[in-house]
Amino acid sequence: MTPPRRPSRSPDARSAALLVAFACGAIAAAAPRAAHAQACCVGTGLVTPARLRMFEDYAVGVQTSVRNVMGSFFPNGSYVASPAGDSEVDLEQDLLAATRIGRHFQAALKLPFVETGRHETGVSAFGGGLGDVAANLRYDITFAGDDPRLPGIAVLAGLSAPTGRTVEDSGDPTSATGLGSAEPNLGFAVEQVRGRAFLSLTGFVSKQLSRTVDGVQESFGLRLTGVLAGGYAFANEVTLGGFVTGMHRNDEALVTGGAAIALPFGDYWRVQGTLSGDLPFSGWGRNRPTGAGITASLLRVWL
Repeated sequence: MTPPRRPSRSPDARSAALLVAFACGAIAAAAPRAAHAQACCVGTGLVTPARLRMFEDYAVGVQTSVRNVMGSFFPNGSYVASPAGDSEVDLEQDLLAATRIGRHFQAALKLPFVETGRHETGVSAFGGGLGDVAANLRYDITFAGDDPRLPGIAVLAGLSAPTGRTVEDSGDPTSATGLGSAEPNLGFAVEQVRGRAFLSLTGFVSKQLSRTVDGVQESFGLRLTGVLAGGYAFANEVTLGGFVTGMHRNDEALVTGGAAIALPFGDYWRVQGTLSGDLPFSGWGRNRPTGAGITASLLRVWL
């Protein structure tokens, strides 16, 4: 029995990444602030950019990521490394935009382009294209740092639209770039700041809508996604931290850990990057490919 392999860039892992991306935002301030302001809003922002800080009105940016598939989880949870000579590399480039609507609301949009390169038993293939466009709304009920006794609490909602190419429409599995149906999500975020240190927890519930393939209707269960992030914002606004994400849907599960850094450049630019890897330990996943990746992003903000 061979380990389960995805026919294209993993829809579940990529959808979870999209959800996290819109719930989370950038780190680093555009101008010097008090210590609590520097650490505020950076916890979940260690993962991906797309979130505005309290004094930012707009942002646009680009993000690129590379992920190398290294193995798979069997249905019983056991882990098996990829066979010698087999390889798969997933690439993604994103265009990001965010805007603030009053003090408590913000909206974000992500336009992804994804590619997959695969080599298997002497056969190589590469393909890609436009992925599933995703949009997000965030409502901050309270803000971390406003009151030292209260955490920041936010309600999150989003939608991934089926703009990508499905497996059945791709011809070559490496050219598949989308899920084939919309996936709405609803979540929450809690953040707390102590001095320059921060800790945040973000959770989502999402549901990919059913779709019909070759006359057969496919339905999908609820997907649960969680992100725990923490770190420290230094006086020069460089921010370092780590994060753990978990995803579960029906008989699929995956846990990922990583480290991140954010660097401000001047008053209006910031860059950040992450190193992450799916935990390849038996019992820590099911029916999922595993890998390691790196992400880098550049944002321009307006105050």
